[in-house]
Amino acid sequence: MQNRTFSQRNLIIGVLSGIFAGIILAFALLHFDSIKAIGELIGLSNIFSSLFFYLFLTAILGAIFSVAVCKISKKPKRALIWGALYGVLLWIINLLMLMAKIKTECPSERTAFIKPLLLLGYIVFGVILGLIYGWLKTRNK
Repeated sequence: MQNRTFSQRNLIIGVLSGIFAGIILAFALLHFDSIKAIGELIGLSNIFSSLFFYLFLTAILGAIFSVAVCKISKKPKRALIWGALYGVLLWIINLLMLMAKIKTECPSERTAFIKPLLLLGYIVFGVILGLIYGWLKTRNK
């Protein structure tokens, strides 16, 4: 009987899932120059260094996902659903950070426009993350 608790293997699966989901989503983000914008947040101007930073972030997000769902996600379908919910949570966190930035940099600005495409991107990332995580987790050791 397999023990469904946190393990080093589970963490590695989460990191790999995050990187793979990040690579898949990076193709869309490269089209909109979003990868470069992510790198510019920490002072990176080169597209390649921005891409590596982005993949580092997705690896961390995958690790967090694996720790959060290691006990509750026993089937690949559940990992997919939890991945979609995780994407929505990431979108909410992003909005909160964006609103805080707007208030500090532009205090006279009263409205923050919420882009549905951004929500879709986060949900797609979460679904891909959950799909890959569920598939890797159920593979034989």
